[in-house]
Amino acid sequence: MTTKTRPADNSRFAFLGEILVERGVIARDELELAIQEQKRRKVVLGKILVESGFCSEEDIALSLADQLGLDFVKIDDHEIDRASAENLGDSFLRQGLVLPLIVPGSVTVRLAVADPFDVEKSSAVETRLGRPIEVVVATQAEILQGIDRLLDDASKVDAMLSGISAAEANADTILDRVSAEELIHQIAREAARRGATDIHLEPEAHVMRVRYRVDGVLADGPMIHVQLAPAVIARIKVMSDLDLSEHRLPQDGRARIELDGNPMDWRVSVLPTVLGENVVIRVLDGKTVLLDPRDLGLSERNHRDLLDLCARPHGVLLVTGPTGSGKSTTLYSLLRTIDGLRKKIVTVEDPVEYRIPLVRQVQTHAEIGFTFATALRSILRQDPDVILIGEIRDRETAEIAIRAALTGHLVFSTLHTNSALGAIPRLLDMGVDPFLLKSSLIGVLAQRLIRRVCKSCSTEYRPTDDELATFAAHDLPERVVLKRANGCPRCRETGYSGRSGIHELLVVTEKLKTLSFAADGPEKLETLAREGGFRSLRDDGLDKALSGLTTLEEIARLTGAQ
Repeated sequence: MTTKTRPADNSRFAFLGEILVERGVIARDELELAIQEQKRRKVVLGKILVESGFCSEEDIALSLADQLGLDFVKIDDHEIDRASAENLGDSFLRQGLVLPLIVPGSVTVRLAVADPFDVEKSSAVETRLGRPIEVVVATQAEILQGIDRLLDDASKVDAMLSGISAAEANADTILDRVSAEELIHQIAREAARRGATDIHLEPEAHVMRVRYRVDGVLADGPMIHVQLAPAVIARIKVMSDLDLSEHRLPQDGRARIELDGNPMDWRVSVLPTVLGENVVIRVLDGKTVLLDPRDLGLSERNHRDLLDLCARPHGVLLVTGPTGSGKSTTLYSLLRTIDGLRKKIVTVEDPVEYRIPLVRQVQTHAEIGFTFATALRSILRQDPDVILIGEIRDRETAEIAIRAALTGHLVFSTLHTNSALGAIPRLLDMGVDPFLLKSSLIGVLAQRLIRRVCKSCSTEYRPTDDELATFAAHDLPERVVLKRANGCPRCRETGYSGRSGIHELLVVTEKLKTLSFAADGPEKLETLAREGGFRSLRDDGLDKALSGLTTLEEIARLTGAQ
């Protein structure tokens, strides 16, 4: 067994937590809190740090690799050694959290491991394969996703349902042959493998259709026999603590499912339709809260200006965009820039989707009168420094938020508008006083999520004159090269893999405050904002296309062909 070596140094033998501090990944105070929790729970430090939101799984893997002088790899950038994987077996790979990768032109197997300290497991792999191995480090999530890619779980679902003839297609026979719980786990595993944000279970006349929302677009999944649909929905209701006997009214709940020892949290919505109950499951990825603002796709200027706004002692900062545009992720990322050990941060949300360390989170309950406005009145008596409001939906909530900003609090919230500039007339339409709005609003960030071109199959091309015309307002390089989405098995023939943000940031400067928010139209506001360097969503999107991150078609899909 071989490993990559390097000259010995102190960091190689340092504790994991110390390496994370040295790398600037976590603060000393965060490490001390995690160590205290580790002593209480008797689990590994890395698990505590990730669960607390102090760092990501990738941060841990990078630090372990650095500590032991090993390479850190991304599974997507390497070809999986299928023959070796089949030799080792699915259960061995999952239990050991290992995955063999191909080393081109060599008999050596590159073995990706989540725990490089488990030397016995690595030795067992070398013995079973009868070939030398080179140990590299990868995240547990990527190793499991790589194992899942060896056999598409959608085909597992189809295999479970195949062989049931039409003659025996009755509820009792199917339930004897197929476990609803097992089927739900396979659907969940496929959602995790694809990186889906939502799972749709849609009843039709003879089947229940499963679809996954991946990178913002719905993709087909397996078809489930209509006789099995009630059992699947009933099992989901049990998991979500919903009323099994209620089939006429919508229901909402939460569930947690274990996949390979890792929890997956769900927000479940059940809606009655004429063909049966339609279920939509929002997959809540706890890793989302670990994002740094730099990972959101912000331009250098927007990133700098946004951090300046977050450092203000008071004011209202809004994030706008349609449902599913990543507003909550951005808000959580902004909270990450604030020192929760020295400032009191309180949130009021509906629902609380992610648990954030050092933050007091409040769940509203409209059915008992505990609304955003009611919660905010109490929160202001809790001596907070920073307040996050899940969404400003009405005049009462907007006015309390503004009052909080005017009395020395920094307030974050979301608003449903299509643009940053549109936030001001939206608040005025709610009945907010224009003078108070100008005195409290410090900035508005609008965003969309664009799909990134697949690295495996995208190709470069020279744009036509018509395509170049879309960049009329841009300073173009001498030779413009764009990317084209083609499609391959790795991206499921879509041409895209993963998402990034495009943004427009309106900073409310003293010059903008000279406008009459009530009388001056959006055109005048945009003109003055552009004089200060404001750039629209489309401008930022075209920059992303020029950089090769996405395509012109994707920018047009989200911003329109302006």
